[in-house]
Amino acid sequence: MKKIIYILLAILCIPIIWALYSFSQFLFLIPEISKLTEKNKTILITLHNESELRPTSGFLSAFILLTNTENGWVLDFHDSYDIAAPKKLEKILAPDVIEKRFSNDIRYQGWVFRDSNFSWDYRQNAKMAEYFLQFDERYKNLDISSVIAVDMYAIGEIIDAVGGVTFNEKKITSENIFSLLEQEVKDFDRKDEKAWLERKNGMKPLANALIKKTVINFGNWSDISDIAKKLFDEQHILFYSSDEELQKLFREKKWTGEIFMNKKSISSNVPWGINFANIGGKKGDRYIDKSVRSTFSIDAFGNVKERLRIHIDHEGTRNLHSDRYFGYVQIIKPKGTILKKYEGSFLE
Repeated sequence: MKKIIYILLAILCIPIIWALYSFSQFLFLIPEISKLTEKNKTILITLHNESELRPTSGFLSAFILLTNTENGWVLDFHDSYDIAAPKKLEKILAPDVIEKRFSNDIRYQGWVFRDSNFSWDYRQNAKMAEYFLQFDERYKNLDISSVIAVDMYAIGEIIDAVGGVTFNEKKITSENIFSLLEQEVKDFDRKDEKAWLERKNGMKPLANALIKKTVINFGNWSDISDIAKKLFDEQHILFYSSDEELQKLFREKKWTGEIFMNKKSISSNVPWGINFANIGGKKGDRYIDKSVRSTFSIDAFGNVKERLRIHIDHEGTRNLHSDRYFGYVQIIKPKGTILKKYEGSFLE
């Protein structure tokens, strides 16, 4: 009898051992994992479309609320347009570049949830996403444990790692996910308000199918783990938590997208950087080609001079996804850098 019990225990241990082996790259989370799985806590997962670049990831297209309830985990999928502009006496003032671009537009509602990721420090964007949710009666009492940003590239890579998923009787891979979702989102009666509000609902069964296949496809767990680490490393997935111990674990892996800016000393933890954002060019970034060239020279007194050239080509045409491109470029330079001259040109 004991022998049978031992055999059964050994069999039960196999999936656990395999899971620990497969996801060994994430075992660093074990000391704090309970903070992500507490009852009635919610993980906010924001989904971004990098065909419309923002300072961190892409346009906030949709979001998932993953909550550990008394009856188990519940996944709620929502369109980012589901969160209306905050009903305040005055609009929430957006970053200057947005205000200058849209403040004279009669349709402009002020800063809204879907445009919340306009800092190149991901911590600020995650906090703003939480902040905007508080203005909606449905979500104001959420107890959010963490915020995770995921872009379309990451979703495609994960889908490939599980061998593809079936959606609307079609097999989806990284090669066709964007076009199929675009078709799903755009194919509705624009005069039907209900259809407009529900145009992205088809993504919910896709999310459910992906999660289900990830769980049951345990033979690919190791590959999925490798892909997940790669996506975190390349910042296609970003993490934020207000819990400092949990945040520290991800920060040490450089998975938090944090950029520290000290305005008094004009210094940063990023000594040299360029950030591109789209603030009115639809999904035009799929047609944009960027190149950066930097040359340095040193004079007899040891002074360093840099000539930085940024070239942007728009290779698309005006259509449903593309229009005249309004870009926003931010540049970080070392403390003490002085801008001597600026030149710019635009060609129709």
